[in-house]
Amino acid sequence: VCSSDLVKVEDLTLFDLEYLYLRVQAVSVSNKIKMSYRDNEDNKVREFEIDLDKVLVTFPEKDLRKIVVNDTVTLQLKYPAASLYDDKAFLNLTGEVVYSELTARCLDKVFGPNEVYDSKTMKPEEIKGWLDTLPKSAYTQIKEFFVTLPSLKYEIVYINDNQKERKIVLNTLNDFFTLH
Repeated sequence: VCSSDLVKVEDLTLFDLEYLYLRVQAVSVSNKIKMSYRDNEDNKVREFEIDLDKVLVTFPEKDLRKIVVNDTVTLQLKYPAASLYDDKAFLNLTGEVVYSELTARCLDKVFGPNEVYDSKTMKPEEIKGWLDTLPKSAYTQIKEFFVTLPSLKYEIVYINDNQKERKIVLNTLNDFFTLH
């Protein structure tokens, strides 16, 4: 795999890294992997072959990165960087602090009535203090943004022994490489 100075790995999103990992696997080892799944209705273990060339990254139908706070203020969020999942301080947070910290780290820009503020030029305390003043409606939009983050997607559809159609949706690396 080649790397460029234009792309910083720590800035890539988790879905970027997961997709790249699957592409490297497909090219260097095989584009076909086998997985097993135990149907919880008929209790039978089934074997499936997954074609990694058919794995997609799915995005929400609507771009939810812009959060309208009011008539004069709009936030622009960015997808969480994968490096966040390796940040011990972040991973040790609990409760509402996690949500607040995640939002602060995903804030990209604030569009005001006369000015655009870039989060790179703001201090973390300023960002967190400002986010604490947001109305509940803005946090509802922010929550929807996080709930609908892009992810890998591969679907397996089969008929079990009870003649019921079943669907397995794989959307994380863990889903592709573990027994279910």
